[in-house]
Amino acid sequence: MGEVGLCSVVAAELACGVAKSGSTRNRQALDLCLAPLGILPFDEAALWCCGDLRGDLERQGMPIGAHDALIAAHALSLQASLVTNNLKEFERVPGLLLANRVKPSCCAGQGDEHRLIERRGGVLGGRPLWRV
Repeated sequence: MGEVGLCSVVAAELACGVAKSGSTRNRQALDLCLAPLGILPFDEAALWCCGDLRGDLERQGMPIGAHDALIAAHALSLQASLVTNNLKEFERVPGLLLANRVKPSCCAGQGDEHRLIERRGGVLGGRPLWRV
């Protein structure tokens, strides 16, 4: 396994969940899981990829949810594989490499809200994006 980081879109989803819970314990648990990770920015390449993706899928009569489009576009823009439990939602995204579920040891048993990115190799190629 290579360097590990977190998709900024997923980090925002996690932060919203923690904020809604109002629980200091949940905040501490999330901080513990995030501590060894870097948060990968959603950049301009991902922005345009998302626009193209949503437009293309809607024209084909296969709309995708806003958050899922952002996450898929982030993976595509990084030339990454997306690891997810929701294969059905992402299978319709052309060119998106998908993989099955992976649960990091720091978050084992804490539910599906933990979504990670693993980056491999050099700066440009073959960096899988993990959504667990």
